[in-house]
Amino acid sequence: MRPILQLRARITLLVTLILALSGIITGVMVDWRLGQQTREVLGEKVVLWSRIMSDAEVVRAGLTGQGPKEKEEVQRFAEWARIVSGADYVVVMDMNGMRLSHPNPSLIGARFAGGDDADVYRGRSYLSVAKGTLGVSLRAFTPVREGGRQVGAVAVGILQSGVNRTVVSVRKRIALGGLFGFAAGVLGAFYLAGRIKRILLGMEPQDISAMLQQR
Repeated sequence: MRPILQLRARITLLVTLILALSGIITGVMVDWRLGQQTREVLGEKVVLWSRIMSDAEVVRAGLTGQGPKEKEEVQRFAEWARIVSGADYVVVMDMNGMRLSHPNPSLIGARFAGGDDADVYRGRSYLSVAKGTLGVSLRAFTPVREGGRQVGAVAVGILQSGVNRTVVSVRKRIALGGLFGFAAGVLGAFYLAGRIKRILLGMEPQDISAMLQQR
């Protein structure tokens, strides 16, 4: 009885299945680790910019000064930092949690939203994920100190939707590379199967077996 698939097809199918299985297993592991690393990198980015903001003279002057000019400078500087860093918001707050800066100027002077800012007024620096006025975001909090005392805090954040878009973008590039690798593997398997078939002079294994039995 002749097999349903010829030798060339069987070799190609077997190699393709092995490539697909190994690709799926590797892809799941890489995807999980990649998503984790992407979030870590974005977390480090907002932490860095929150520290830069907390060390800025214009921010300290705005938090300790009484005039409107210093506070206006804080908003301008925060917007510059937001654009340069690629963050979704850079918010400077006083010790009562009142905003001195925000991408939406109408929210300046209002209380910082999210409920996760309490520890920063106690001198802690940390990362948090919470829902604010712009939506759920990954944000870094850093205290602002002047002359040895804390005078306020800075929050720099990236919206969770932006984090997810970054992860999806990286996943697409990885998937595209994997697809090209899989296609190359299938073509290699097809070529190898053809070489084996030519070595066997175009005969199938059962044909060789029948010929040997006749001899």
